[in-house]
Amino acid sequence: MSRNKNGVLCYIKRDSAVHRLGAASKLIWLLLLAVTTVITYDTRVLLLLFGLCAFAFALSKIRPSDIKAELIFIGVLLLLNFGLTFAFAPEQGCAIYGTRHALFPLWGKYYLTTEQLFYSLNVFLKYFTLLPMALLFIVTTTPSELAAGLNAFGIPYRFCFSASLALRFIPDIQREYRKKSELLQSKNVALGRKVSPFKRIKNSADMLLPLISAQLLSMEQLCASMQRRGFGKNKKRTWYVHKNVTAPDFAVIATAFVLLLLAIYTIYQNNGRFYNPFG
Repeated sequence: MSRNKNGVLCYIKRDSAVHRLGAASKLIWLLLLAVTTVITYDTRVLLLLFGLCAFAFALSKIRPSDIKAELIFIGVLLLLNFGLTFAFAPEQGCAIYGTRHALFPLWGKYYLTTEQLFYSLNVFLKYFTLLPMALLFIVTTTPSELAAGLNAFGIPYRFCFSASLALRFIPDIQREYRKKSELLQSKNVALGRKVSPFKRIKNSADMLLPLISAQLLSMEQLCASMQRRGFGKNKKRTWYVHKNVTAPDFAVIATAFVLLLLAIYTIYQNNGRFYNPFG
C-alpha cells in the first residue's frame, strides 16, 4: 500500500531502517514516547525527543510532502491551542515559572512575556514530537505486521488481530469519506473551499458520523464471521507476515525506556514537571 492520489493516509513503502523494524518495537517506542512527552515539560528533554523524531523521519525516507495534509492539521491545531491559551490565560507561563518579564504590550491587559513564549515553545515541542511520530508509525507499519509483531512478544493473537483491524480502520474511513464527499459535491452540497468554514464543518460532520457507524457495523460483521469460522479456538496461530525480533528492535525499546527514566529523573531534579530557566 502507499498514499494514493486521493491522499488516504496508509502504509508508504520505502526501503529504510524504520520500515525494517518490527511493528511491536515501533508500537512500544510510540507508547513510551507518549508517556514521556506527556509527563515532562523539561525543555531539554523535549528538544532531545524532537531531535530523535526528526532523525527517525530522516531514516524512514518519508518526505514531509507525503503527510502534508496531516502536518498542516497539526499546525492548525497548535495555532488554535496557542490562540485559546493566550486569550483566556495570557500569563499562564508567568504563573508556572513564578516570574514575569514583559517584552511589549499588545492590547489592553495583554502583554507578550518571555515566560509565555517559553511555555509555548514547550507545547510546540510536545505537539511536533508525539503527533508526527504517531503518523510515522502508521505510514511505516502494515496492519498485518503489527498483529504478527505483537504476537511475537507474547500478546494473545486475538488482541493482535483487533489492533490490526483498528489500524485498517483509518484509511477505510478516509477513503469512504472522500468518495462520499466527491459524490455530494457533484450534487452541489457545500463541502468545497468556496463555502464558509462553519458550513463546511457542519456538512462534513453530518457525513462523517454515518460513515463511522457503517465502519463499526462492518467490523462487527467481520468479527461475527470470524467467530463462525472458529477464529480464536486454538491458542496459537501462524502469520503470513512475520519479522523476528532483532538487535535494532531491542535497541529502540531500550532507548525509549532510557528516555522515560530521564524524564522521571528531571521531574525529581526540577521538583516538578517544568524546567525553569528564570528561577
